[in-house]
Amino acid sequence: MQKKSNIDFEISEALDDDLPALTEQVGDVPVNVPVNVPVNVPVNERQKQILLSIKENPHITALQLAQNLGVTDKTIKRDLQYLRENKIIEHVGADKNGCWKVMV
Repeated sequence: MQKKSNIDFEISEALDDDLPALTEQVGDVPVNVPVNVPVNVPVNERQKQILLSIKENPHITALQLAQNLGVTDKTIKRDLQYLRENKIIEHVGADKNGCWKVMV
């Protein structure tokens, strides 16, 4: 086992395939560290509609999205935050006159 600060790492055989799995141990509790990070981020139907609307009109506002999809602006802002955090979209420019950019 290799010692790195207060965290112990050990390599063990993975059960599914012949690739080693990395296990992190903090104190007495092992914590699995994923070898492969998922590439596809789950997006629900409303978020797909948001992406389509942004592709059609990059200058669309959260209020316009809410009206078009029949939900509250708070719901749209939560969806936009999720999409930004997962690097699916980004907002370029100022809040007042910027535009959305779909990254995928």
